Amino acid sequence: MDDLLAIEQSISMSMMEQYSHLLRTGEQIQAYIQANKKFVLEEKLISKAIVTRMFYANRDSREYSDKIKRIKKPPLGDFFTESVALYTLAYLKNINGFDIVMEQQFMGKRPDILIKKHGTVEYVFEMKIDMGYGREKWQKVYNEKVVAYGLPPERVCLIVLSSSNWSGFEKDKPDNWISLSKRHPNDSNNFSLYKTGGELAIADFDDFIEPLLLSIEETIR
Repeated sequence: MDDLLAIEQSISMSMMEQYSHLLRTGEQIQAYIQANKKFVLEEKLISKAIVTRMFYANRDSREYSDKIKRIKKPPLGDFFTESVALYTLAYLKNINGFDIVMEQQFMGKRPDILIKKHGTVEYVFEMKIDMGYGREKWQKVYNEKVVAYGLPPERVCLIVLSSSNWSGFEKDKPDNWISLSKRHPNDSNNFSLYKTGGELAIADFDDFIEPLLLSIEETIR
């Protein structure tokens, strides 16, 4: 029994080290982006990094799920939110009074990401891996959220990892709706691409997050 508990304690320590490693790499990401902002913007490195991170996360989750015979993989949505929050923080961290919070209650709802300055909510990010089964209703849902948050519409941003199963809003597409990858993480061809160490090309993107981050920086600086 003691040996079994020792194994569990070892697993716990390994997981804590993994979390510590994520925090350390987050600091490295911040330092790199702050030192190379112009290059990062020009080369769309933040968009590339987020999408690459999500595809590798999906690959690893799929492989682990296959080994333990889990038919339905754990959702990637939380990791997508964390990834966008990480890179948004890395880009905007030097703004005086800037803060970013995930899933904090605001105006009776719980947005995925709140961007604040001196405690005041300046922007809201709503995150989606794809538009899923509710895609026909999402324009209505989005419009309702804009009203509920009480912010200018351009400050309520919808960020979608992939629009491969959705053609977008039928009308009145908001300028701050961003769909990153034309490829979907669950597509078998994409899985094969990343399993062999392939990379996404610029042509694989619908939109990039860099113009939005630059606009936020100029607005709340």
